[in-house]
Amino acid sequence: MSFQITYDTNGEPLGVFIPIEQWNEITKKHKDLAKLEKNVYAEPTKEEIIAGIQQGMKEAQLHSKGKLKLKTANQLLKELRKAR
Repeated sequence: MSFQITYDTNGEPLGVFIPIEQWNEITKKHKDLAKLEKNVYAEPTKEEIIAGIQQGMKEAQLHSKGKLKLKTANQLLKELRKAR
């Protein structure tokens, strides 16, 4: 594999250039990279949405029975920021 590394004015590496033919081979093997390349947001399927709602309902029931402590809004926001 051939590639080039680009550097800033201080000599620190900034990025890597990979020839497109090699990139195409890599993304065929690693579909998650192909998604990053296109920066595509995949809409959740109907099944994924239903599963999420069902999970939320289970958590709400457990919380109402005192068996589950829910996250605060701040905890949820911190978690969402980390996921980016």
